[in-house]
Amino acid sequence: MELKDIPNINQGGCGIAALKMYIERGKKDQVVFLYNKGYMMYPGDMPAFYNNERYFKRESATLQVPGHVCLLEQGTVNYIDALGETDMSNYDYIHFASEANLRQIIKIKSWAKLFDRNSVQL
Repeated sequence: MELKDIPNINQGGCGIAALKMYIERGKKDQVVFLYNKGYMMYPGDMPAFYNNERYFKRESATLQVPGHVCLLEQGTVNYIDALGETDMSNYDYIHFASEANLRQIIKIKSWAKLFDRNSVQL
C-alpha cells in the first residue's frame, strides 16, 4: 500500500508520512512545517506558528503541531507530501525543521483525529 492510499493520511498523518518519505528518500530532503493564518474568527495555525517560532529561537521548550508537514525535495523548489506535490498557496508561514523536530512533533497527541494514528507503529 502506498502512502497516498492510506485513508486521511493528510488529516493527522502527514508528520508520520513525511518521516517515512524522509527516510526512504535517503534523508536528503528538507523537513518543512507549514501554517495558515486562518480567517475571521478561526485562528488557523497561528498559535502553533508563534510557539514554534519561539522554539526555533530557543525561547520555548516545546514544539506544537503545525498545520501541515511536508518535504522540500533536495535541489528543487518542489514541496511534496504523501499525496504528491503540496499546494503552497494554502499556507502563509513556513519553518524549516530537522528530523529530530519531526520526531518530536509526531509524539504530540493533538493531531487531527481523522487519521487512525493507532494503526501505525512509531
